[in-house]
Amino acid sequence: MIKYSIVVPTFNRSKILKRCLKNIEALKRPKNDFEVFVIDNGSIDYTKSVIESFNNRIRNLRYIYEERPGLHVVRHLGAKKAKGDILCYLDDDSFVDKNWLIGIDEVFKIAEVDLAGGPNLPEFEEKPPRWIHYFWKKTPFGKCLAQLSLLDFGNKAKWIPACYVFGCNYIIRKKKLFELGGFNPDSVPQDLLRYRGDGETGLSAKLNANGNKAYYSPKIKIKHFITKDRIKEEYFCKRSFNQGISDSFTELRIKQRIHSKDDFDFMKNFRTQRFNYFGRKWYKTKVKIKNKIINKSAYKEYRKILDSMSENHKEGVAFHKIEVEKDQVLKKYVLKEKYIND
Repeated sequence: MIKYSIVVPTFNRSKILKRCLKNIEALKRPKNDFEVFVIDNGSIDYTKSVIESFNNRIRNLRYIYEERPGLHVVRHLGAKKAKGDILCYLDDDSFVDKNWLIGIDEVFKIAEVDLAGGPNLPEFEEKPPRWIHYFWKKTPFGKCLAQLSLLDFGNKAKWIPACYVFGCNYIIRKKKLFELGGFNPDSVPQDLLRYRGDGETGLSAKLNANGNKAYYSPKIKIKHFITKDRIKEEYFCKRSFNQGISDSFTELRIKQRIHSKDDFDFMKNFRTQRFNYFGRKWYKTKVKIKNKIINKSAYKEYRKILDSMSENHKEGVAFHKIEVEKDQVLKKYVLKEKYIND
């Protein structure tokens, strides 16, 4: 009996996808069986050949080609095709620990759990610059670096807010996903950025409003592969621009009462803190404790990047608002109740 449906969206990353599938192949099996969907969102590289090479190595492996662009389109397609009650979303650069599925099996024996995640630990393609350190955010549960979807809440299982489950390692009951109307729009090709939304953030806000917390298990662990282009200022600024689009999307939906403002208050605070937590106050405290300056140049670089990110975020908000005002079709799309049938 299939209980778990692993859904891996992919686009033109056949080399890294191969590593992802190797780790899935090495998974320890729980009592209930699982299936794997790799959904190709329009690749023109060797993606299909890579998947076919695993046909006799991973049971219940399926390749699906979906040319309609958009991460939420692919995620929803996986949910509709899934036989399992538990949807296990991975990115193609997520490398699961061998006990990942065992951990999921243990967690979802708890009836109250609708959403779960675990450590998303970094595997850097090359040594990161020192300023990366200052983007780590301390939380009441552990630490995270949201711009790179990294998270480490330690070695103890615990209840956590839903917003701390990132899309690269996102496990949800299928029934709950459909009940809440699925994901909002997320990553799209660059020429379709105006159609970007708030992705799993919107779904997490619905879960919070519904009284559903998420569960963190150290066994639901992945390594998240961070390419060298993602540890540059340009990438962080691009992420901030995109976040501005997402925030504008959320704001418009709140104004039309599609979303409740209260549902997003925690999310808004979370985003603000993740950019500002490791600011000057934290830095001075560390200097005082150790009685010496630590990576002063790295901290200066961090502050410069932070200022650039702030400007890019404003530009993203402004871009989206202008696009919506001049295009009624886009405005109608932004104000859709649900996107699960896209």
